[in-house]
Amino acid sequence: LKQELISCEQELISQRNLSQDLQHKKELLEMDLREQIENHANEKKVLEKDLQDKERQINEFQNLHHQLAMKEKIEEKLRDEVKELNDELMSTQHELAMLQS
Repeated sequence: LKQELISCEQELISQRNLSQDLQHKKELLEMDLREQIENHANEKKVLEKDLQDKERQINEFQNLHHQLAMKEKIEEKLRDEVKELNDELMSTQHELAMLQS
């Protein structure tokens, strides 16, 4: 009976040690998991900021593209007006030459 009691005590000590080891491993895994979650959250923040920067750059590019298109339309109108004014000037000069002769 004494031998059985010693054997049970040894088994109890072994189980307690195993339980402590498992508890320690659980705590290590929880710490690792928390660290991974924090790292992923930080990576997500960086990626979100990058995305916002890219969206801002796209908006700036679209605005510049629109401004360029407007500039080209204005330049075309001005070229047309200059051509009309040159035509009027040529016509006026022709009329003046006709009147002088």
